[in-house]
Amino acid sequence: MLAVPIRIGHSADPDDAFMAWAFEAGKVDTRTLDFELVASDIQTLNEWALEGRLEVTALSAGTYPAVVDRYVLLPHGASFGEGYGPIVWHASSSIRETSRS
Repeated sequence: MLAVPIRIGHSADPDDAFMAWAFEAGKVDTRTLDFELVASDIQTLNEWALEGRLEVTALSAGTYPAVVDRYVLLPHGASFGEGYGPIVWHASSSIRETSRS
């Protein structure tokens, strides 16, 4: 089976940086999935979420209502505060079924 990269949009804030470090340091069991980390500022990640550009992304809580039909909240990895918000998963992503196994 051909691995399809799962792009994860993240910002440079400390919790996202910790997640990115864990991937880069090999501390995450990827179960042979191919993850690609995509760093950007939160405004750009919000715009990309509106376009449905990434399979997984951080975004501002204020943006989520506009993408609720395309992304679902993950039960982990969410942080809330002034200017930042949850990580979401693109609802039509083919990797959704893979994550359930």
